[in-house]
Amino acid sequence: MQSNTFLVETSDKVRLDKYLVLCTDLSRSHIHALIKSGYIAVNESQTKKPGHLLVTDDTITLRIPDVEKNTMTPSHEAHYTVIYEDKHTLLINKEKGLVVHPGSNNTKHTLVHELLGRPDPDFVIKHVERPGIVHRLDKDTSGILLIAKNDQALLYYSALFATRDITKTYLCIAHNIPETDHAIIEAPIARAPRDRKRMDIRPGGKYAKSEYTLLGSAYNMSLLEVTLHTGRTHQIRVHLKSVGLPIVGDPLYGKNDTYETQFLHAYTLEFIPFGEKTLKRFVAKPPEDMYNLAQEIGLSHLLPPA
Repeated sequence: MQSNTFLVETSDKVRLDKYLVLCTDLSRSHIHALIKSGYIAVNESQTKKPGHLLVTDDTITLRIPDVEKNTMTPSHEAHYTVIYEDKHTLLINKEKGLVVHPGSNNTKHTLVHELLGRPDPDFVIKHVERPGIVHRLDKDTSGILLIAKNDQALLYYSALFATRDITKTYLCIAHNIPETDHAIIEAPIARAPRDRKRMDIRPGGKYAKSEYTLLGSAYNMSLLEVTLHTGRTHQIRVHLKSVGLPIVGDPLYGKNDTYETQFLHAYTLEFIPFGEKTLKRFVAKPPEDMYNLAQEIGLSHLLPPA
């Protein structure tokens, strides 16, 4: 972590972001991202307000994350389709079955390996272990993923997720039919003490909030749209199980059924892209097996067109 200290010498009150633009060679958007990500302190107190007013003799501490070394072998496969991209941002529709980043169970072929092998001159943060990946999806969850192409965009999007300025919605097919067409689930989530692969609703866990809407039901199955208000591990899967709506095919939290993979799809992301000022909504088409199951139970007309 690089660290620099600046002593404010101006006699007039000045905004933190404007002062750092004058004192460094960083762009204003990069400075905003650093501030919102907690890398800047004034008088040893962290601030996340670009408009913080400085006065004479204030001390600014600016920290910049270190560059990590990457030793992974790029893959030229692509288990995803591109939804949108510009010189700062890549949005993809990830296939189910693809692990997002390396871990103890998979160190050779992940989405990270595929991103490293992607021919893209604008993708300039290939040196880190998780290049540009701001959030994640479980291996067997398909759908939309946001990837930053440069360090400034990565800091910006990390800050958006931290401040919950990105809206995420999912589609899923669950067992059983809810009592109400719409509900909010607020229940804390923590790792299960006896099975480290599972998450549980537990007192003292991290606050978690999910909201679901019933789109349709048939044959004791329900098609749900779920909005995440927080982003905890396995949040939708755990919350829906807790209200008697386990996701079809879920190997950890579902009931025993004949389906080999879970029917959970990250459907939309809504946010202001880096470098822009307008809120945009991006959509990832559900996978074929979700259409097939929806058709079997007579609910395919409720999914977006294939």
